[in-house]
Order: sequence, then structure tokens, then C-alpha cells
Amino acid sequence: MPSTLLYNKWGNVNEFKLNCAAISDGRGTKIMIGAIIRDSMGEVMACCSQTVMANYPTKIATLVAIQKGLQFGTECGLIPDVVEVNEAEVVKWINNDLHRDSEVGSILLDIKKQIEGRKRMKFRQIAGSANKVAHVLANYSLNSMEDVFWMEEFPDCIGSLIQADRPR
Repeated sequence: MPSTLLYNKWGNVNEFKLNCAAISDGRGTKIMIGAIIRDSMGEVMACCSQTVMANYPTKIATLVAIQKGLQFGTECGLIPDVVEVNEAEVVKWINNDLHRDSEVGSILLDIKKQIEGRKRMKFRQIAGSANKVAHVLANYSLNSMEDVFWMEEFPDCIGSLIQADRPR
């Protein structure tokens, strides 16, 4: 299903970027996921903080974060054109269609199914310092009893990072 075309204040079609991050609770019982979708001007369109009861290594947790982030974007009607994470190997797995027959194969297949027909979608690796907002959103889950979703707004804990991250 194609996303609805949204236009920015200059009348141009907006492109959306999804940043995802995953962290472990340190006890090996759950991973926390943070995802944020922004338009081409850096405006927050939607973001979320979710918990998954699982004990995954970092790379698999990052795959789950992408999977959940794409699902969130689809549910919001904000299909991203770019997905950014700070795990280069995970990006390589998706871009090169690797490890489909491994323990992560089912997650990779689900990601591929979610992006089917979206030729423009790109997956990129970025530095961890460039993915701070998604990490803070993942940390938000540590103190929250339930998953939290925001549309066209965001929690105070990422406000200053959003401001610093906007294109100039």
C-alpha cells in the first residue's frame, strides 16, 4: 500500500526518514526499541518507545527495531523512504539479502515483505552519535510500563535533541 502523499509548507512532497535503535535491559529479559519518523525538514511526524520480551544480541535486536519501526510507520500512514540504524552489518544483511536461512531469516523476510514494492526505500548505517534520538526513545521504555506512541509530538526527553538535529 503506497503512503498518502503529504506536502511540506513549500508544496513539495515530503520524504520520511525512520531512525531505529534497540537496547537491552541488562538483565537479558527484554529489549527496548525507539523509533522516530521525521519529514525532510526534520519535523517529527511520529515516534514510539516499545518493549519486546526477548533476549536478543545487539544485531538481532536492531533487526527487530527496524521491523517494529516499519510496522509503526505503516500503521501511521508514514512510509519511510530512508531507514537509518547504527549497525552496519544489519544494513548489509538487508541491502544484500543475506542470512535468509539463518536464525534471523524470519525477521529479514518480514522486513522484506513490509518493503515489497517500495523501490525508493534505502537502508543506511549512521554513527551512534547521529542516532541519539532513537536511543533516548528506547531508554524511555525502561521507566514505562507500556508501549508509548506519539503522532506529531514527542516526549520532553528528546526535545533538545530534535532542535539540535534539524537541518539548517
